[in-house]
Amino acid sequence: MIIKLTGGLIGCLALGWVMIVLATVIALDLSGVNAAGGGLEKAKAAPPESSEKG
Repeated sequence: MIIKLTGGLIGCLALGWVMIVLATVIALDLSGVNAAGGGLEKAKAAPPESSEKG
């Protein structure tokens, strides 16, 4: 019982941290600040240089 409760608490905390990290990454992406290599994924999807030139 105690182990299950502890596991549930850890799971909830982990989910909470994941949600916070995801929200932070999305917010940084929207504000144009790519701290953790998000710029590479954006460049692959839609290169900003080509869209500016075109």
